[in-house]
Amino acid sequence: MMLWAWQRSEDLRFLNPRGTGVAHLVETLWLSGDGVRVELNFDPLIVPVGTWVMGCVRIEIDPLAPARLSPAELKASVAALLNAARAPGISGLQIDFDATDSQHGFYRRLLSQLRQRLPPAQPLSMTALVSWCGGDSWLTDLPVDEIVPMFFNMGPAGPAILRRVDAMRRLPEPRCNGSVGINLGSPVPRLPDAARHYIFDNGSWSQSAWTALRREMLREVPR
Repeated sequence: MMLWAWQRSEDLRFLNPRGTGVAHLVETLWLSGDGVRVELNFDPLIVPVGTWVMGCVRIEIDPLAPARLSPAELKASVAALLNAARAPGISGLQIDFDATDSQHGFYRRLLSQLRQRLPPAQPLSMTALVSWCGGDSWLTDLPVDEIVPMFFNMGPAGPAILRRVDAMRRLPEPRCNGSVGINLGSPVPRLPDAARHYIFDNGSWSQSAWTALRREMLREVPR
């Protein structure tokens, strides 16, 4: 299991690093016009020695000055992501970007250039809207090691989506079945092949919440 640590201080010394890791927000990139503004996350994270930490980067488009997605923005974005991947204690990199259809080409170029410049052994992960995981998915040949479909904040269609997934026990895009993202307290989709679960908590993590989560996951995760 991987716990998301997102925009707040987290003391996770109660974790057992054997089988549990942390996905920690390192920075947010704001794309605006032809520029990229890097917003670093200075919230402290405390984890046990030996904990595997995934560095996360959120990409946002400025609603007041929408990005042109120019070559200059692409270059600056890749440079910022490489800096995040080189942060102390970071073993892998995960990108969280709710790209619209018109932004998919930019996202693909960004991932391709980033993968070429990252160390070959450093994992590259991305989150995905569940709607991206359909039969005509654009995710099929992206140069990433992991795709994490997000099963929360899905809007009014969320319950129906979960029912379909539970009935099929898979998503149409094969690459979307290896990992899953959920919110603490939300239903766990029945994906037997999901070897890694990323869990988000709207509040700070606590030992009691973690103990309850593990108990619930042992009941719900299909085997």
